[in-house]
Amino acid sequence: MVTRITWRKRWAIGQKAAFEAGLLSRRYGLERDRIAEFFSEYGNPQTVVYFYAGYDTPGSNEAVRTRP
Repeated sequence: MVTRITWRKRWAIGQKAAFEAGLLSRRYGLERDRIAEFFSEYGNPQTVVYFYAGYDTPGSNEAVRTRP
């Protein structure tokens, strides 16, 4: 059985991915505007909005713990 993904679901997945990319970019200390350029080239301006929302979420800047 093949499950078809509707355009709405695909759109929602893209928005969630942009939001989580914002969270991770801030956590790893990446440049906000430089990474947002990637999403602006994606062709959907809403992805940039979701990226900024993820990046600007309070408490998303905890340092990533790495093994020594």
